[in-house]
Amino acid sequence: MSFSDRGSLSQANIVIVGVARNCAESIVFDVERIDRAFGGAQARRWFIVESDSEDETPKSLTTLENRMDLRFLSLGTLRDEYPCRALRLAVCRNEYVKAIKSDPAYADIDFVVVVDLDGINNLLDRQAVESCWNSVVDWDACFANSAGPYYDIWALRHRDWMPFDCWKRYHFLKKYIGEDRAFEACVQSAEITIDPQHPPIEVESAFGGLGIYKSHFFKDSSYLVERESCGDVIGRDEAFQASGDCGRCACEHIGFHEQMKDQGARLFILPNLVNGCRDRGKTIGFGLGLKRKLKNFLSLS
Repeated sequence: MSFSDRGSLSQANIVIVGVARNCAESIVFDVERIDRAFGGAQARRWFIVESDSEDETPKSLTTLENRMDLRFLSLGTLRDEYPCRALRLAVCRNEYVKAIKSDPAYADIDFVVVVDLDGINNLLDRQAVESCWNSVVDWDACFANSAGPYYDIWALRHRDWMPFDCWKRYHFLKKYIGEDRAFEACVQSAEITIDPQHPPIEVESAFGGLGIYKSHFFKDSSYLVERESCGDVIGRDEAFQASGDCGRCACEHIGFHEQMKDQGARLFILPNLVNGCRDRGKTIGFGLGLKRKLKNFLSLS
C-alpha cells in the first residue's frame, strides 16, 4: 500500500490495539472516546492485552467486550518473570502482533492503530484522525503530536532532535553533572512544542500515545524482549524502581520501528494529529523534584 492506494478513512478496515494495566476507572471512557474518533472508518475492531492489574480492569474490559467489537486477552501476572516494565510491555504487545499475523479475524485489516489507554488521548477527535488520511506525505506509520510540549522522548529517534536513548544518556551523565542537569540535558531540552500547522516530521521512531500503521508491516516485525540488556532491579534510582523500569532497556517501540525501517518504511510525526496534553503539574513540571518528575513521567508513559 502506497500513498496512491492508501484511500480514504471511509474505505479502511482497522484494528485498534493496546495494553492495559490498573485502568479500571478510566478505560471504558478512553476506549469509547478513541472509538468515536475513528468512527469514520469502514470497519473497526479492538484487541487489548491486559496484565498485572490489581484493580478491576479485566471486569471493565468484559463490559466493553459485551458492548462493542472488542476482544481482550489477560496474561495474568508477568512482573515476577519480567520485573522490568519495558520487557512486560514488549511481551504484551507481541500478543496483539501474533493475533494480527495469524488470526483470520484480522486478515482483511488495512491499518493497525496502536493506542495508549492511560488518558493521553484526551483530545483526539475525528478531524485529527481524518487528517492522517489526507496527509500529503507517503507514510507507512504516523504518530501523534501533543498539545503542548512533546513528551514521549523515550520512544523518539530523529537524527537532529533525539539521536540517542534519553534515559541511557541520563544514567551516564548524572554521574558527572548530577541528576537535575542530566535530566534537563537528556529529556527536558528535547520537549519542544510542535505547531499543528508544521509540516510532517520524518523520524526513525516515535509514538506519543498513538500510532497508525499500514498492517502489512506487522507480518515481519515484533517487539523485542532482550533480557540481557535489562539492568538489575535492585539498587536503581528510586524513581526508576517505582516505575518498574531498569533504566537500561530501550523503549519497546524502538526495535519494532527498526524492523519496519529495514523493510523500507517511512515514519512521520503528523503535527495535525493532536491526541492530548499532559498535565505538566502532575507529570514533569519544572517545580517538582527530579525523582518525582521521573517517577510520574515513567509511570504514565
